[in-house]
Amino acid sequence: MVELSELAMRLVIGERRVSWTIVAYPNGGWATSVFGQPDVERLWEALAFCVRLDEPDPVAAWREHMATLEERAHQLNALDLDAVHYTGPGTDLTVGLLR
Repeated sequence: MVELSELAMRLVIGERRVSWTIVAYPNGGWATSVFGQPDVERLWEALAFCVRLDEPDPVAAWREHMATLEERAHQLNALDLDAVHYTGPGTDLTVGLLR
């Protein structure tokens, strides 16, 4: 096996010569940082909800979710906004938007 230097690895990644998959796997440390206790089963359940695995047909649920997001994106784009202004307790923020 060939070991790549950090620079070589960055070049390989930057030039997209490698396909990557990142998989998050629930564990006690992650559960503790989220819930304050190492309840891995609870974390599995929370993740299942977040990625729609708790739905009868997760693929259909994702397709519906994506359709909803696309519709919202069309509605927001139709507003032709050049900035968004957020206000609230302790917050007064304007974010400029690119075309």
